Amino acid sequence: MRRIAIGLLLALALAGAAWSQESASYRLTETSFDTGGQAGGDTVTGSTSFVVTLGALGSGGEAPMMSGPTYAMEGGFVASFQPPTEVAELLFTDATTLVWAPEGSVGDYALYSGMVAVPFDSEYGTCSQPPPQITATTATVTSIPPPGGALFFLVSARNRLGEEGIKGLNSNGVIRANTAPCL
Repeated sequence: MRRIAIGLLLALALAGAAWSQESASYRLTETSFDTGGQAGGDTVTGSTSFVVTLGALGSGGEAPMMSGPTYAMEGGFVASFQPPTEVAELLFTDATTLVWAPEGSVGDYALYSGMVAVPFDSEYGTCSQPPPQITATTATVTSIPPPGGALFFLVSARNRLGEEGIKGLNSNGVIRANTAPCL
């Protein structure tokens, strides 16, 4: 008897039959949404204890961003975040102020520094100021190199998902190592 039941189930599965799951407390059916946000055939997803309607989504399911001085709230479907890229145009505007061009996907920035020495630092500096401390495109640098020495600085961007971008490319066009990223 068991073999017949298994055989029947297998035959129905191979024939492409599909069942929706139901019980006294829930019912699961399959529907799709058109551009107006309505379930196909004007059905409403639900059970005896809940109802889900998506008519409020509208055509695109998007809403404008709401924000204030201490919060930001976005509506609609989850937006994709671009991966962070190289931070460009680093320069000192005076003896202690380092500035750079804004990076498009940024949530915050990390500052790396190291000594210019022979052999050169293959790690391209260590974390001097980890995120989320730097949210603007500027940092105050108070490090002073020893007599006859020089410091270098690199900035990396992190998007709102916490993914850190690169420290740039070396002179051979290879991505600079970052085995100890700022956390």
